[in-house]
Amino acid sequence: MGRTLLRLGVGTTIGMAIATMLFSTLIWLGYSDAQTTGQPVTFAGIDIYRIADGYGIPNHTNMTWLGIVITGSWIVLVEMLRSIRGRRRLKTTG
Repeated sequence: MGRTLLRLGVGTTIGMAIATMLFSTLIWLGYSDAQTTGQPVTFAGIDIYRIADGYGIPNHTNMTWLGIVITGSWIVLVEMLRSIRGRRRLKTTG
């Protein structure tokens, strides 16, 4: 149980870091376009950042939900890969 919780905790931390880096990069790349055109910065068609009256306004709700999806997807991917790796190890030793 302890190793599973540790693995899930590490996976969650890595997933949140991936989501944070992704959003930071998207905002950094889309800031000048958002400033000149007034269009919001989006990820998969969902607004994550916009500029109004010269001020940047993040959409915390959308970023939170997208971050949860990215983190959950990361955990599922890691657990699936671990399961596949474990099955291969059993086949080679048995």
